[in-house]
Amino acid sequence: MQTISILSCGWLGMPLAGRLVQEGYRVKGATRTPEKLAQVEAQGAAAYLVNLPAQATNDQLNELLDCDLLIINIPPQRRNGLLSAHGEHMDYLAEKMRQKARIPQVIYVSSTSVYRDTNGEVTETSNLNSPEEDVIVYAEQLLQREFGAAILRCGGLMGQDRIPGKYFIGRTVDTGEVPVNFIHQADVIGLLLAMIRKGITREVYNAVAPLHPTRREIYLANAAKFGWQPPVFTAPAQPIPFKIVSSDKAIRELGYEFIFPDPLQFTYDTKPLQR
Repeated sequence: MQTISILSCGWLGMPLAGRLVQEGYRVKGATRTPEKLAQVEAQGAAAYLVNLPAQATNDQLNELLDCDLLIINIPPQRRNGLLSAHGEHMDYLAEKMRQKARIPQVIYVSSTSVYRDTNGEVTETSNLNSPEEDVIVYAEQLLQREFGAAILRCGGLMGQDRIPGKYFIGRTVDTGEVPVNFIHQADVIGLLLAMIRKGITREVYNAVAPLHPTRREIYLANAAKFGWQPPVFTAPAQPIPFKIVSSDKAIRELGYEFIFPDPLQFTYDTKPLQR
């Protein structure tokens, strides 16, 4: 039985752990908060308390790294306009992995924010931000160079309680004509399963729904469905740069069929509070 470790179990990692257990894998799940250990165990996974970097959790991290596949799912957080020390965390993790007698296969859950806005389509071979200015690009290159990591670059993660229009109720919006690059939580999990089953290493795949409606269409559809006050759309003072992220490679090479190819048809499991 293949052992898969997930670092860490949050909005995406927690249901991923449960799905992998259902698929017959032995799963280890990490969380940064003691309160979530029981939630990880409720998914059928072994739970580990891990913070990066933190000397007190070395034993837990070492046990987590004793696996066949490590899924790194640690979204960088933005505080005061600056990204958190994600690069330092990845450096620390890489050092601990080098110390292991057996280095596991790695999948790094990345972001389509690594692509520059081109006002057109971008693919896995398009130009990226520089690693000096983008900590996610730095992490991708580190993990691919040293551990042959496979990369899954996700668009805006939606589903469950993440409803894009919820964040723009009654607000003034000048980005209404910008196309979205969203993906449903179920499809991220589906794509990760497809990569695991095929034993993918070193490859890069975009994880974005194939259709790209505008923000206006999305926000109005959400407002109509949940009875919210819709945003007020205005023309921007100057053209807003954008990109359309292609998922054709994942469809073609992984043989993946999207559960939710159209963000206008996304389902949500938790009805938000009315405003």
